Amino acid sequence: MRRHFLIALGGFLSSPAFAAGAGSAVTSAGAKSCQILSYAKQDHNGARLARKDWVQDISRCPGAGGWYIYLSDGGDHQGIAFAQTAHKSGHDGFQILPGFGVVDNQIEWRGSSINGALQPASAILRFHWQDPDDGRHRNSLAVARLGKDAASTCIFAYVDIRPDQDAAAVAADLADGKAAGINCSDVVPGFAGKGGDGAN
Repeated sequence: MRRHFLIALGGFLSSPAFAAGAGSAVTSAGAKSCQILSYAKQDHNGARLARKDWVQDISRCPGAGGWYIYLSDGGDHQGIAFAQTAHKSGHDGFQILPGFGVVDNQIEWRGSSINGALQPASAILRFHWQDPDDGRHRNSLAVARLGKDAASTCIFAYVDIRPDQDAAAVAADLADGKAAGINCSDVVPGFAGKGGDGAN
């Protein structure tokens, strides 16, 4: 499913989503920038796959300010995790993106600059997904709080990319103005902005 969806998205995946500014930096989550940490060696029924049929399972991509983003390819659903440690075999605490979707190849890291070095406190990533309710292909932004550990780091809001709102500005406002006060232990990510259901 995921392979066919990537093909359907086509040009969306190569279009720029962010432009780095003061207190922000953009890094790549593309295949050339990331390291594959593990492969799925069984199919969905548990049958062992031939080596030539192994598929990427978990990968690690370097970010800004010592952060990393981990991507888990769980078939139709992609999981996301952030950490300041370069784990060699994966990461716990993946959050699953809504729908049948994949992450774009750019991540924006936002925070304060100390002696010229960015100290990220939040991150924004773009993802492309197929709504399971109506089958529509949608483009959205996910906003994450970056805390001191896994328990205080989480995606807390989504923003729909649509013609009648500046999704990047809405996401930046959430990242800069709300992320620090988010309690990741009880957050339930919702869609903020126009057409949203609220961001808890």
